[in-house]
Amino acid sequence: MKEFNFIPLISVVMPSYNQGQFIEESIKSVLDQSYPNCELIVADGGSTDNTLSSLNNLKSIYGKRLRWISEADSGPANAINKAIKLSAANIIGWLNSDDLYALRSLSTAYLYFKTHPECIMFYGQGEHIDSLGKFLGHYPTLPPPDSDQAFQNGCFICQPTVFLRRDVFDQVGLLDESLATAFDFELWMRIFKAYPEQVGFMSQLLAYSRIHADCITSMQRRLVAIENIKILKKHYNHAEIHWLQTYVQELYQSLPDGYDSLAVKSQILEVLSTVENDLNQRDVMQFKSCLDQDTRFNSAL
Repeated sequence: MKEFNFIPLISVVMPSYNQGQFIEESIKSVLDQSYPNCELIVADGGSTDNTLSSLNNLKSIYGKRLRWISEADSGPANAINKAIKLSAANIIGWLNSDDLYALRSLSTAYLYFKTHPECIMFYGQGEHIDSLGKFLGHYPTLPPPDSDQAFQNGCFICQPTVFLRRDVFDQVGLLDESLATAFDFELWMRIFKAYPEQVGFMSQLLAYSRIHADCITSMQRRLVAIENIKILKKHYNHAEIHWLQTYVQELYQSLPDGYDSLAVKSQILEVLSTVENDLNQRDVMQFKSCLDQDTRFNSAL
């Protein structure tokens, strides 16, 4: 790939649905960057809160640099794909409507691609923040590993820190719209398989990932676990049991006093039945044995 000889357009795509309390701050974190040639494309799923009024107000400030559509979609992956198709930029960023870019993130991405013309994807460090923007912790980011099998251990890439050359979608395709939560995780696997030596990393804070009551991470932990296991089975023939164990740990941590242990066991077994064939059978047998012994499921494993 050729080095840039001009200041290329960077398009940031943003899926949105009823995130009116956060979207204005998210948009400003993109369009108030110092990078001179960027645009934001918001694909809204038909919000019924104040999202559309915020978009209209911000349009009067940012003009053509802010584009948006609002129509029904089948989920975030579908919204992101719509936005990508609307862009003709050489570099694509992807920021959720409740997340934030750090200062100079776009300039950092541009300079990285300029000095590493062979790279097709670039990511950096991320931090978790709460609904008020308070620091919660560092995302467990790791540099690109020697083997893509590292995805078995967990996702080491903080999604809003990622920037991509548009060419990558011609090679690996867009997001898998059949996935409701783990579509980014699955995309990273396809990219690492297709371009094992062309993913770049810089240990610099690029984005803030917001954790709050209405985000996918909090609301759909069960589905996240199932989708991650199914994805790993698809790409690597099996998934490690820790994906199921982590779901169980989080489930028990959320239980109130006096919970119905039989109902909880039934819920766990229902999830296990969905993913049992995707896991190592020896691990499954040990998991079932621990569940039978209970004692608050062996102190949540």
